[in-house]
Amino acid sequence: MLTAAFFGGLGPFFLAGLLGEEIGIWFTHRKAQHLAAEFSPL
Repeated sequence: MLTAAFFGGLGPFFLAGLLGEEIGIWFTHRKAQHLAAEFSPL
């Protein structure tokens, strides 16, 4: 019962951490694409 309460309390923080990581990866990818397009000789 204690573990359920523990993980229940940490759940939102865990999800927020995962989401934040996904958004960070997405932004990095977008920035890399933008830079590649800018400096591409094509």
